[in-house]
Amino acid sequence: MLVPFFSAGLGTFVMVFYGGFRLRSRGHLIAAAGYLVALIGYIGGVGMFPIDSAPHNAVVGTHVVIWLVGIGHVLVLQHLVRKHADAAPPVVPSAAPANAMALAMAAARAQRRREAQQLVLQNPVAALELKIGRPDIPNRQYDDGGLVDVNHVPAPWLQEALEVTPEQAEQIITVREQRGGFLTAGEVLVHCPSIQPARFELIRDRVIVFPSDRLLKGIAVEPGTRAAGAGKRSRVAAWSSRYPEGEVQSRTAGYRARRSCALGKKASTPYFPKRKAPTGGPSSATQLTCMFAE
Repeated sequence: MLVPFFSAGLGTFVMVFYGGFRLRSRGHLIAAAGYLVALIGYIGGVGMFPIDSAPHNAVVGTHVVIWLVGIGHVLVLQHLVRKHADAAPPVVPSAAPANAMALAMAAARAQRRREAQQLVLQNPVAALELKIGRPDIPNRQYDDGGLVDVNHVPAPWLQEALEVTPEQAEQIITVREQRGGFLTAGEVLVHCPSIQPARFELIRDRVIVFPSDRLLKGIAVEPGTRAAGAGKRSRVAAWSSRYPEGEVQSRTAGYRARRSCALGKKASTPYFPKRKAPTGGPSSATQLTCMFAE
């Protein structure tokens, strides 16, 4: 109301246009165009006719009428706009920025996991010192992006970090105690049937394995499968007995690394000293390196 009143009707079209835009009303927008045309006609008529002449007075009188009508029009529009605003649902802040930030943080964690996995392959001593894959150890300085060492992490942390059920976490613990630990991440899927392949693929990039003490001592074979009479061929024979060629079949594509190890192929990044292997089995360097091959 104040704009049309104090502007002597010159600003009426502005307020009517704003109200029509807020209400999405075509009629009010057309009325705003009419007020603008009347304003242009008033300015042109006042300059065209002599002062106090009949045409001049008619132009001024018409403008005064339009001015008063415009004040009433703006008052009605103010009421309608307030009513429309009260009836409109509250504006909910967009979650797009928060979602974008969450996606960026998830991508950053995935990148940190990849970097930590490369460190495990290239420098396992440093990786062990940095406690990679051990969320159960407090005050770690290295952020590995959420990796979990299934050979050492307790069941509650397996359940939380890998988002598995308590039964699945207990099965992982049971299998690793029976077998002395897992040699590759793929063995979790092979020996823990409660974890389905589709579920394992979702958590696969969070799983790593550091060899347990039992694995380092004897390549973690079941009782009764180690060759009698130790000697030079005991560890390789144990490996071969545990992984005969016919057994090396993958339930997922990611299990191909273990297949390469069982068939005696060289690992891509060996970091243990090479030793001559007896005929029929892979070298010790290949065996231990393949623990980190996935």
